[in-house]
Amino acid sequence: MAVINSIPDSLEITSKIGGILNNRKQIIVVLIINIKKLKNLKVLDFFAFN
Repeated sequence: MAVINSIPDSLEITSKIGGILNNRKQIIVVLIINIKKLKNLKVLDFFAFN
């Protein structure tokens, strides 16, 4: 019984780790998109002031 119970636990742990990695990828993508937007806004502000 102990062996049978330990298998789902390890699967849960690996799926949680996978979920965390997927979340990190999404967060990085969002950050990159936001940084690009900020750079575009700064460029627009620069042209607006000049």
